[in-house]
Amino acid sequence: LRRQSDTLGQGPSCCGTVIGLGIERRPTEELPIREFAKASMVDLVVGHLKRNHLGSILPEIDSVDAVRNARVATGLKADILDLVWRHAGPETLLSIGQSIREVEYDPIWHAAVRSADPALLFDKWQRFEVFGHSQNRVEIEQIDEKHAAFRRYTVGGGTPAAPENWLICGLIIALLEEIGCLGLRCEMPLDNGAKHSIRQDGRFALPHDPGRLAT
Repeated sequence: LRRQSDTLGQGPSCCGTVIGLGIERRPTEELPIREFAKASMVDLVVGHLKRNHLGSILPEIDSVDAVRNARVATGLKADILDLVWRHAGPETLLSIGQSIREVEYDPIWHAAVRSADPALLFDKWQRFEVFGHSQNRVEIEQIDEKHAAFRRYTVGGGTPAAPENWLICGLIIALLEEIGCLGLRCEMPLDNGAKHSIRQDGRFALPHDPGRLAT
């Protein structure tokens, strides 16, 4: 659309503790307001895995009825992402956002992929994210027309878990590409201070040891 080249950068943040493996569904009406996650996000993850023949990672999980239930327990989402992280790795988590068109039934994603430019997309994200997760947030600094920096945090002063950070990073990349950002590049800092491009020329490329990246 308006962009020929955009750089997506993510600032360093420490990885939080990943929640345990037990997967439990609880009715939406019983969820305390402080522990919800967006159901369409879980549907995005589960649907992407099944379409890419990775459904066996989550043998006990079916697609979430995100139309009837807008929220799920944060523990359910965290457990799913932890399983993906351990069995399929961070590149799979990054790739999930490429299926964003599959959840356009959710008005938030429907509006996001129709943003006229990155600035409008970022504005929508920061208005919508309070409906997407009770705790996790993204700090966005648009440096200029072609560069932006991102940092993940929680409203309680903590740090989101690494699997969640990989998912959101890939989702933001996908949204920027969907609205027409060409030649997009995403850089993350390594543990030695150098930068590594995890997204370039339409492909994800992680270092041999992804643990060296500050997610």
